[in-house]
Amino acid sequence: MRKQAAVVFFFALVFAGVGSSALAKQSSARSAQSATIRAERRLGPKPLPSWYWRWVNWRLGEGYAKGHGLQAQFRPSIAPHPIDRWAWRRLHLFLLARGLAGGGNGPPRKGGETYQKAISYTRKRPTFTPVRTVSVGNASQLRAAISNLRPGDLVKASASFTVSSSSSAALVIKNRLSAPAEIDLTGVKIVYTGTEEDNGVWLNNAKNLYIFGGDISTSDTGGVCLRDYGSQHVLWWGFNAHDCGGTGFQAQAIGGPVDHNDFQGTIWKVGQNLAWDPHAERGTGLHAANLWDASRTGNFTNNRFAFYAHDIPVGACVEFGNNQPSSQATGNVLYLKCVNATNVAKVQTGGNALQIWGDTNTLGLDVKYLEAHNLQGFALRVGISSGQTAKGVTIEYGRATHTNQNPRYARQGPWDSGDNVVYKRVRPAP
Repeated sequence: MRKQAAVVFFFALVFAGVGSSALAKQSSARSAQSATIRAERRLGPKPLPSWYWRWVNWRLGEGYAKGHGLQAQFRPSIAPHPIDRWAWRRLHLFLLARGLAGGGNGPPRKGGETYQKAISYTRKRPTFTPVRTVSVGNASQLRAAISNLRPGDLVKASASFTVSSSSSAALVIKNRLSAPAEIDLTGVKIVYTGTEEDNGVWLNNAKNLYIFGGDISTSDTGGVCLRDYGSQHVLWWGFNAHDCGGTGFQAQAIGGPVDHNDFQGTIWKVGQNLAWDPHAERGTGLHAANLWDASRTGNFTNNRFAFYAHDIPVGACVEFGNNQPSSQATGNVLYLKCVNATNVAKVQTGGNALQIWGDTNTLGLDVKYLEAHNLQGFALRVGISSGQTAKGVTIEYGRATHTNQNPRYARQGPWDSGDNVVYKRVRPAP
C-alpha cells in the first residue's frame, strides 16, 4: 500500500494544475518521466522491503517524518545500516522523476520557475557536423579514440560499458584542439576503483570539446569524481557524479585558465572518504561542486555551471572562491538546485547550498537560479575575507525552504545579507 500511495502521489505531482496546452508542450518531459519511473521500478528486490518507503519519507521529511526529516530519533528502526546501494540509486531516480515533474519536493507554484525550466538550454545540443565518426564499444577503444582525437571527430559509444582503473584516473582527457570534437558517453560508466586520492575523470587543460553523458564514480574511496584542471571552450552536459570519495566536481585554474566552459550535471553522495579533507573539521572542505578554489593566480572567467546536487553529507552543494587577490573570476553563471545538504558544522561552515569565500574583490558570479531545500545551513553563505566585497555576486532568482536547521544558524534567514550581494527575485526576502 505504501508503494501504491507513493506512485499515486508522484503522478499527482506530475499532472497537478497542468492544462491541455501545457501538456502538449511537455510531451518530451513526460516521456523522460516515464522512462525514469520504469528504471526506478526495476531496482531493488521484489517485493520491495517494507522499510524502503518509510526510509524515503524520513530522507525527504514527508509523511510520518514531515518536519523531522533526517533527524536521528525519527529514522525508521527497521531500515538497515548501511542502506543498500540499490536503495540510494532508486531514491535518486525518484527525485529525478520528481524534478522532471516540476522540481523541488512538490509541484511548482503557478507562475514560478523550476530548475528544469531554467536549464532548458541543455535540451538542444550545439550544432555540430562530424567530419569523422568513431564508434567505440569498450574502454580500450574509447581511450584510443580520445588519444587520436581530431577536430570534427564524433566519438560515440555503440554499447554500454565501463571504463575503470585502480592505479590512476579512470579516464584522462587532455586534448587541445583547434576546432570542436564531440564525445558522446551515453551508457558509459567511468569508475576509479582504487584507494588513493585519484579521479574518475581528469580534464587536464583541454580545449574545444563537446562531451555528453557519462556516469562517474570513485567508489567511495578515491578522490574527486570529475576534476577539471584548466580548460577552455569545453562543454560537458548530462554527467552523473556519485559515490565520490572526495568532491563531486572540481574546476581549478591549474595549468591554464578555466575560461568559456559549460558544465551541467547531477551530483550526489560525495565526500565519502574524509581522509582527503585537510580542514580541521573534516567534511567541511569537501563539496558537491568546488569552483575556482586553488592557491594559484589563474583566472576563472566566462563559465556556465548547472548542478542538481542532492543528498550531500559534507560541505556545501557549491563552494566558489579563491585566496589569491591577483586572480580574477568574472563573467561566470550558475544554476543550482540543492536538496538535502546535511552537514552539521560545529566550528567551520557546512550544509549550505552556495557558499562563497576568498581574498579577492573580482568575484563575478551571476546566479540565475538557486533552489534550496532541507539544508542544515544557508541558501547563500558569504565568508569572504575582511576588507573584500561580494558586490560582483547577484542572486537573480532564489527560493529557500527548510534551511538553517543547524542550531548554530537558528533564527537566521537563509540568505546572508552582508558584503554587498545583490538580491533580486528571492523568497523569503533577505
